[in-house]
Amino acid sequence: MARKTGKRPVAVAPVPTVTPLDFMIEAYCDPSLPFGDRLRAAIAAAPFIHRRQPQAGGGEVPDEQSQFSIQIDLG
Repeated sequence: MARKTGKRPVAVAPVPTVTPLDFMIEAYCDPSLPFGDRLRAAIAAAPFIHRRQPQAGGGEVPDEQSQFSIQIDLG
């Protein structure tokens, strides 16, 4: 048995075609928004737009076979 709540059905908005990243890009490019809002949108979008640069040395620890030494004869 269906229970009546007395509430009207609510219209559901269609699924937006704009992704969250697109929204942030539009926000930081909108000169009518306050600078602080634009800056926060740019900071939030940056990791998804710009690749992270690899660490110097590749972050790998060399094993024993790849280590070498140099001996200098000063005499």
